[in-house]
Amino acid sequence: MVFTRKQLGDMKKDELVELSLQLQTSTDSSIDLLTKEIKDLKIQFQNQFDELNNRLKVKMAALKSELDIAKNTSFLLEKRCISLEQYSRRECLEVRGVPDAIQQDGLLEYLNPIFKEINCEITDPKDIQAIHRLRNRTNDVIIKFTHRDQRNALLTSRKNLKELDMEKLGIDENTKLFINESLSRYSKHLVGIANVLKKRKLIDSFWTINGNVRMKYHENDANFDIITHVNDFIDRFPQTDFENIFPNRD
Repeated sequence: MVFTRKQLGDMKKDELVELSLQLQTSTDSSIDLLTKEIKDLKIQFQNQFDELNNRLKVKMAALKSELDIAKNTSFLLEKRCISLEQYSRRECLEVRGVPDAIQQDGLLEYLNPIFKEINCEITDPKDIQAIHRLRNRTNDVIIKFTHRDQRNALLTSRKNLKELDMEKLGIDENTKLFINESLSRYSKHLVGIANVLKKRKLIDSFWTINGNVRMKYHENDANFDIITHVNDFIDRFPQTDFENIFPNRD
């Protein structure tokens, strides 16, 4: 009930006291009711929030699981592609240092006497499927063999190149030839990283077999580590910034 100023002025003291008590009781009751409603709303909101939060956690867990599966699948596919790329070169090797003056049709004729001296002569032209210079490295020649065994034998015998008398073969004595595996782009990247690690003296030595890097930490180590992916380097050298390991590369 609403009272005017005049009505309040005409009321007796006892009536005003009673009215005040009624208003106080009504106000307290309203405040209690409002407080209860607020508490109920807070509990309701908290329950809804908890339910939504739990749903979100379940959804996030499911998405994380799917993402982990996708990452793992992607990683396995990447390794598979890397392996297949290198596998396609299993019958190939590269000879570095072949003079530019040697023509395409004379490459085998130039190299075969050298191969003969290290006991890997090519006696049948059919043993060679292809031989040509690499497009971007004119002093490098790639050879694809018909049989992998012959390619492997030549790789095994390459250590004898150091002792060859080039003059005896009618070749400039300053000619330096190197026989290496034919590496895929990714394998060359791994070799580049290994080379940087060696320069930093984090490893003692490294070499490749079928595109995989094998490395030793110390000269007298009996065992070696096999590297097939950049992640293998990261696992072994967690403090190394492999994303920027080639600081001078554009």
